[in-house]
Amino acid sequence: MPKSNRIDWDDSATAGQNARSKLPALVEHYFRIGRKVAAPGSPEAALHQFRLTTKRLRYTLEFFRFCYGPGLGKRLAVLREVQSCLGEISDCAVTRELAAGMLRARWAEGQRADRFLRAGRAAKPPSSASTGGKWSMSPARSAAGKTTSPRRAAFRPRRA
Repeated sequence: MPKSNRIDWDDSATAGQNARSKLPALVEHYFRIGRKVAAPGSPEAALHQFRLTTKRLRYTLEFFRFCYGPGLGKRLAVLREVQSCLGEISDCAVTRELAAGMLRARWAEGQRADRFLRAGRAAKPPSSASTGGKWSMSPARSAAGKTTSPRRAAFRPRRA
């Protein structure tokens, strides 16, 4: 039931007569599409399109609700649930794509940072002579003057 499909209504018939003659074929077509889309490996775009088709069918049936009586309400509730489930699937697909894009970007940033850090490890730290005696590689010291963890060693200004 693509958006371009239009129902050819009989202008001389009542709304109820049109509904009874046209809507069963529309519903049959909907279920035929649904069986194809429900097959394993269906592309996410097909599921999204089927969600839109479900929405259009539901709106169409809601418009003709008066022609079918209370039994249609149960079927409309099922269509709402199908539409909701398909919407959640679509949301998951979009979220997965966003996350994958972010991870790819972060991966590239991580790779650049790793190259930078590896290059930095290979380079010699600056000596006091090359920094004019103002910097040295010394372990960090606590307030009590004790040396802290070697992981906290850093380039620090030389104390005068």
